[in-house]
Amino acid sequence: MALTKACLNNALPKPMNYFLFHLGFKKVFGGIRPQEGGRWKGRCRRTILSAQIFDGFYLSRDPNGISAAYCFARLPRLRSRDLAKVDWLNKFDPFIPGGMASEVRILIVGTGAVGAFYGSRLHRPEEGVKVSFVCRSNYEEVKANGIEIVSRTFGKYTMQPADVFKSIDQAAQLGPSESGSRWDFVILCTKVLPDRVDDAVLLSPLLRVANDHDRPPPTLVLIQNGIGFEDNHRQRHPQVPILSAVTVVNAEQLKPNLVRHNRWTRISIGPYLNFSSYLAHPHPPINPQLGIHSQSQLELLVSLLRSGQIHDVEIYGEKDLQILRWHKLAINASMNPTSILSGGLPSSEMVKNPQLRLHLQGCMQEVFEAAKKIFGIESFPANFASIERILQSTEKAGESSTIKPSMLVDWELGRPLEIQAIMGFPIRIATRAGVKLARIQSMYAFLNQLQLARSKKTGLCQARI
Repeated sequence: MALTKACLNNALPKPMNYFLFHLGFKKVFGGIRPQEGGRWKGRCRRTILSAQIFDGFYLSRDPNGISAAYCFARLPRLRSRDLAKVDWLNKFDPFIPGGMASEVRILIVGTGAVGAFYGSRLHRPEEGVKVSFVCRSNYEEVKANGIEIVSRTFGKYTMQPADVFKSIDQAAQLGPSESGSRWDFVILCTKVLPDRVDDAVLLSPLLRVANDHDRPPPTLVLIQNGIGFEDNHRQRHPQVPILSAVTVVNAEQLKPNLVRHNRWTRISIGPYLNFSSYLAHPHPPINPQLGIHSQSQLELLVSLLRSGQIHDVEIYGEKDLQILRWHKLAINASMNPTSILSGGLPSSEMVKNPQLRLHLQGCMQEVFEAAKKIFGIESFPANFASIERILQSTEKAGESSTIKPSMLVDWELGRPLEIQAIMGFPIRIATRAGVKLARIQSMYAFLNQLQLARSKKTGLCQARI
């Protein structure tokens, strides 16, 4: 999210004194706004930061040369001796985190392999970063014994969460237990099943905005597969900062509280504000402060992940993150359904079969062409893998381990499939853009029928968290 002149002109009336907040690291310093092009400095807790003001715009770097996101609070009649009184600053701006807050509280909803792995890397209670989980089927095991991670990258270790909750309602009522304050981040790592459960409604107890606006709402982070599901959250929670994340991590849940991390850690994150390029309806206008706060929370989350040794975490802009989603969709929408329809073949076996390899190439090409039309681009960025490179890396990965697509694992375990987010939504979005996903459409029809037949036999019911 680029900070525009309009955003900061509205936030910085010239006659006012003000505090300049480094939202990512909760640092603060104050002074009188200089003339345009002027410079001012202020001492914060550990170091001196500086900011350059260009006619209401900003350019800022910390002493190490790292760009940072800042927000400006309107504070009339501020005096230098008030610098120590940071506890009352919240009331001036609903999007400023709680002053010099010493803790970051994170709630992860969906304690499968992905949620458990990233939660274990974020959790550093000795540094004030506390991670809690909402567990469903594995509540008793995680509550009693924590989560054990076996990783080729990080070794074997056990994480003891700050709290473990049976449900979202319980997490909203009880946590964080010591203060009753809201969560800073709510990270959703569940399957996207809009035909069975409305995630935006389920998360509402966690994302309510306080009437007195004494704190911002939690930032919602969506680490999920598929396309177009973020819009439901934005419509339901217009004041909530939303971050959308794409990951390539390969991990599996071996037991209720045991996760094996096989390979890769990369996660790409970007804001989701008012992106309606491929939606059937426009979003309402977004408060500029929401964009500023979303960017600051994005940078905070990235810094926390890097501190947890996830060094390949990436920051994307809103549109670029959606382009990346379509690139990953080319893999998911081809290999996931094909693995089921081919009788349960893992990815590496499919790419070795000449006919299936040709089919996978055709599916990926369909998605690539649709993305180009939707986003108005000639090609994906040069650093994105080509179709042939994807197939080659899949074949090579199969030499050391058998990797089953997640949809195949769900099918074998009798779980509902992410058909809508991975196939249904993209088909509808592509159709509105005048593009046909013929191969994906055919597999979508077959899988829908297979799942319907299984549901009638097993009585598969609506999922609840």
